Amino acid sequence: MKPIVFFFAALITLSGCDNQSKSSHSVNVKTTDYRFDAKKSSWLRNHLPAQTLAYVSIPSLWNALFDPKADSLHPIQAHPAFQNQVSQIKNSAVQKYLKLIPKEQQPLINILAKHQSGPLEMATLNYSPSAMMPVVATGTTFNDLPANQLDDFIQSTLKLWAPQIKSQVEHSGDLNKWQFQVQGISNLIQYNEQTGQLLVLSGLGASENKISQIWQNKSDHSLNQIIQLDQQADPSGLNLKAWVAVQKFYDLGAAFLPPQQRAAMEKLAVDQMEYIWFGMESAAGKSALSMHVLMPETGWRLLLPRNSESFDVALAGRPESVVQMALPTTDQIKAAVDLLGFSNQENETWSTISDRFTEVMGFDAADLLNAYNQNLYMVSDQSGRWLALKIKNPSLHNNIFNQFSSVVKSSADSQKLAGVEINQMHFSGLLELFLSQDNSKNSKDIEQISQVLGMFKQHSYWVREGDVIYFAAVPQILAEKFNSKQTQPLSNWLDHNQQVNWDSAILAYGKEIDHLPKDIYHIYLSVIQMLGDVAGTHVDLFQLPTASELNLPNAGRMNMALSSNSEKVSLTLAYEYSVLEGFLNSDSNMMSMYTIAILMAYAVPAYRDYTVRAKVGNALAQASAHKLAVSEHAINTGSLQGIDTTSLPQTEGITVDPESGTIVIQLRHWESQLIRDGQVYLIPQMTEQGYIEWRCESNTKHRYLPRMCQNNH
Repeated sequence: MKPIVFFFAALITLSGCDNQSKSSHSVNVKTTDYRFDAKKSSWLRNHLPAQTLAYVSIPSLWNALFDPKADSLHPIQAHPAFQNQVSQIKNSAVQKYLKLIPKEQQPLINILAKHQSGPLEMATLNYSPSAMMPVVATGTTFNDLPANQLDDFIQSTLKLWAPQIKSQVEHSGDLNKWQFQVQGISNLIQYNEQTGQLLVLSGLGASENKISQIWQNKSDHSLNQIIQLDQQADPSGLNLKAWVAVQKFYDLGAAFLPPQQRAAMEKLAVDQMEYIWFGMESAAGKSALSMHVLMPETGWRLLLPRNSESFDVALAGRPESVVQMALPTTDQIKAAVDLLGFSNQENETWSTISDRFTEVMGFDAADLLNAYNQNLYMVSDQSGRWLALKIKNPSLHNNIFNQFSSVVKSSADSQKLAGVEINQMHFSGLLELFLSQDNSKNSKDIEQISQVLGMFKQHSYWVREGDVIYFAAVPQILAEKFNSKQTQPLSNWLDHNQQVNWDSAILAYGKEIDHLPKDIYHIYLSVIQMLGDVAGTHVDLFQLPTASELNLPNAGRMNMALSSNSEKVSLTLAYEYSVLEGFLNSDSNMMSMYTIAILMAYAVPAYRDYTVRAKVGNALAQASAHKLAVSEHAINTGSLQGIDTTSLPQTEGITVDPESGTIVIQLRHWESQLIRDGQVYLIPQMTEQGYIEWRCESNTKHRYLPRMCQNNH
């Protein structure tokens, strides 16, 4: 299995440029048309059997950088002039850097670099219902690759990795088949010369019948839910993503779990987690980094509030940012408490806290959750920052308000500002909370503390419109909001500008950034020009359209959402093109550049030191056999002298002193960056009990040494 699966996985992923861009669909510059070339898309995901345990799709470097994926750069990446520029970069890069690859691998890399066009897809299949016997299916797509060239590729691969293996070859029209075994592992390959689709099946259970079923059949209906999610999240099939059938893995391994651990996992409903999907999404001009857990609303999902009571509010113009938070209902809290199974002592503690709250405030803590809708909105728009909540139970709301007014010894009144009637209340909650305690201090202490606490007051301003209450820190914000003539529903902004389902969000944050799509486009063009320089070809940016000609939007978005609906839990970080777009926020551009420069100044040397230290560690590992031989000699003879070095392992760069047992490692043999006479000494010492302890010393730089040597350096 190794000769074919890992070779395909490593080489296909790192290569991936085709000789000429041949998209079969034209794209109008002014109107984004999210179409994709079938030869540059994943296809194996549509042919998976019911026995699939896991799936991963890895785009090539060229897929990730240049191919259209329904994100904000789709219009330029689908533009014919851009595709021509990219083809020049690809061809020039192959010509310039292919010669740097070891000579025996050049023919293979050349074929991959010129013809491989789609991502690398890998699926783990398990045909045994009671045991783990994984079979790996690997798929990709080639462009304009004749079968005889692929045959040369396969034969060259076998010659390189397993020269004793000969494959059986069968050609039938456009379909070509290869079959061979490596160490008892069956490997089967099928290739359609017309479509360019390649499928490899490797494993103990691999057979011609199974590879034919994958090749001919569409994905099993039992996978419909995860396949639909995958296609919705990544219609292009060009993003990095993976999914795992957790429930199937659990069913295979549950019998091996201790009963107590199994019971705990099933209480959390791990056995009902159908799939976990994670990766990059691109759809409708937007992108996201997401994780979805598909499972019923049971087990650990009961710990999450389910938002089922969304409401709409009016915005004053275009908002800068919106935060939505969903509070749990009392029923959801009860379900979570039952799941966690609090002890009697813990239940008594919570009961004491609840009773104390009711005693101080005059109403039950649960009344707060029952009186209002689950959603809270915190909005920053053209009027300022304000908060909105909706009354669900007017009677409870009135009782809470009256009790609170009594506790803080304050009452509400109202005033008009710019024609808007605004409610207000001023109080010192800290003072009243202190005075409500059973204080044993003398009256003078109480008076002094009261004077200090009384200096810190809370000021609340609000406007009630129907059942919705709007709060702000100062009344001017509310006056601006209700006098605004450029209003729009929050739901409209969420749907059109953020493109994320906030109806089921437990916690969500959305922000607009002016000119972000245009800034991303210009930076992308600079990257393309830099890649052209590296590849040794000229990129003519005058051939490419402006941001206005591409009809890019004036503002971009970034948002985060943790949501829960009847089918799944999702955690999504959404952006225009990449997760690095936060660095493009207008006022922080230069600071972000400085930050990146500082990080690189530390990270690059640190990484170089790490690689050198890893090679030194490898040298120490090579000396393990010498340490064992020296220890055996000392234990058998009671001395570290008179060691027969001819009986020791003969490793270049490692010597042993026969009179002391000291092992000397010449570091230059493993790493050229180290000083020419750099050495590590492994010095044995015999303990009173007759055992050998080793001390490590070296004359090379401290930062290049593993921890065991740094302590004695």
